[in-house]
Amino acid sequence: MHTMRLKSRIAIHAVVTALLVTLGWCVKASAQSACSSVEELVLFGAGGRPPGPPQTAPTVGDDPSREGIYEGCLDTKTGRFSLLGIKAKVSRASWLLVDPQKSTVYTTGSTTGNIHDAGTIFAFHIDAASAALGPRGSSPSGGQDPTHLAWDPQSATLFVANHGNGLVGVLKAGADGSIYALSDKALQQGSGPSPRQKNAEPHGLALDPTGHYLLCADFGADKIYVYLFDGTTSTISPSAPAAIPVPAGSGPRHLAFSKDGHFVVLNTELNGQLRVYRWRRTSGTLELAQVVDPYPADFHEEKSAAEIEFSKDGKFFYLSLRGSENKLIVYRWNSGQGRLSEVARVSTGSMPWSFSIDPSGKWLLVTNPTPGQVTVFAVDRATGKLTSKGDPVSLPGAMTVDFLKP
Repeated sequence: MHTMRLKSRIAIHAVVTALLVTLGWCVKASAQSACSSVEELVLFGAGGRPPGPPQTAPTVGDDPSREGIYEGCLDTKTGRFSLLGIKAKVSRASWLLVDPQKSTVYTTGSTTGNIHDAGTIFAFHIDAASAALGPRGSSPSGGQDPTHLAWDPQSATLFVANHGNGLVGVLKAGADGSIYALSDKALQQGSGPSPRQKNAEPHGLALDPTGHYLLCADFGADKIYVYLFDGTTSTISPSAPAAIPVPAGSGPRHLAFSKDGHFVVLNTELNGQLRVYRWRRTSGTLELAQVVDPYPADFHEEKSAAEIEFSKDGKFFYLSLRGSENKLIVYRWNSGQGRLSEVARVSTGSMPWSFSIDPSGKWLLVTNPTPGQVTVFAVDRATGKLTSKGDPVSLPGAMTVDFLKP
């Protein structure tokens, strides 16, 4: 009888595991976190071959079994980084977000691995003691190729930019971090002059500090869409005006609010610019304050601005440039005037896709999906300048990074 019960349990476990794999994700067991008391636990999203021309170096896209959420440890005293391995297998895990309570990680993904199929958002509970990830379900993203996430902590609402079909999705989260079906969605319209701008393509999302407005940078439509957000119902509606145009062919990518919430910075991928706007929070409107072009006037190669972020104290601002530049640029931020002034530039190696500054503000981690690596930079909090710390750590397909330490 005992043998029969054991076989039954094994059979049930096999069926459940097969079901999880079919849905596009599975969890790798972890008895305990391998990070020491002076180390921060870091999560990375690695998934799929980056869009654009074929790359000669291998990426995770060459081996779908390696796509998912990875864990690493960052020594907060020395900057030494070590990769621990995959925590959860998720197809096309290109963007992840850890909620402010550090109890749940959400990631974009797919159940088929095909960028043209309907996207999926996956939720994982983070065990406080071991940092092991436990499934908290999944939900359709509402469109194709989900590429960016934003979070409202007051209402526990997740926003997703579906780059493939012009749709912004809104999903409510449960008390345990699980996500429900779409509570609302908005279809954006438009196109641009570039061959890459055939239709609306939401690329970056940002919730304003009041929690009343959601902004969306639309790569394909050359617009910043502004939505009113109702946290009680987790729904969005067009503001007035509903969108702010940017120069044709700019390719809006990401948005970042200043620490005081009075300004928002947009980077435009195709022409590589930074556009600083004064944010009128009472009316939900944007007023252009500054345009910064980080490329030299005689630069004639392809431009590609990627990631942006303010320093933790709000005094500095960082931008990554891909392509032939492959650099991080440091700017000093004038909070009174809403202006950026360049401080320094540092080489990052190939394709600085994304980066994030750790909670202490002392370290900046850069992800390079091709050739596939993570690079650590020390942040001088007095000057904002960056210094490379050690050799890059190999992580094929590394695209986004977030931290677990509060």
